[in-house]
Amino acid sequence: MKQITIILIAILLIPFAAMSDNHADKKAELDAYWKQVSQTVQTGDAAGYQALYHSDAVVVTGRALGDGGPGSTSLISDMIKKWQAGFDKTKAGEINANVIFRFSDTAVGSGSAHQTGVFHYFTVNNTTRDRYDVYVNFDALLVKKDGKWLMVMEHQKSLSSRDEFITIPR
Repeated sequence: MKQITIILIAILLIPFAAMSDNHADKKAELDAYWKQVSQTVQTGDAAGYQALYHSDAVVVTGRALGDGGPGSTSLISDMIKKWQAGFDKTKAGEINANVIFRFSDTAVGSGSAHQTGVFHYFTVNNTTRDRYDVYVNFDALLVKKDGKWLMVMEHQKSLSSRDEFITIPR
């Protein structure tokens, strides 16, 4: 009887162990995705950055960001145009740029993921040494297409702080 109970418990737990491994694998894939995003920012690769988004991706900007007006939505193609000068300055070596992501919550499905966290974007002017830092609370919705993660929605919800950023585990 004891052996049957052990066998039944093992049979019931195997699917949960497989799901846990699958979740860990997808989490590792997402971590690699965010490293690619950071790499394109660091190298000033606007085309590479845009390639990490679905072609119809939308960026939602919260009302606390930008000009203080109401929130807005834009296609990623339009946002890349807006951000192009920063990519160009980075590529030309005028500034060093970087973005670091930390996530407080991740939900992963078979071909989709939703992550909540804070990103820290910063630049350093290579001539004046002036530094610009911004911390932003955001959500990201991603899909996996043809084996590749792509962001379909980035919601930059509100400004955050260094203190909030560093409290999120790496």
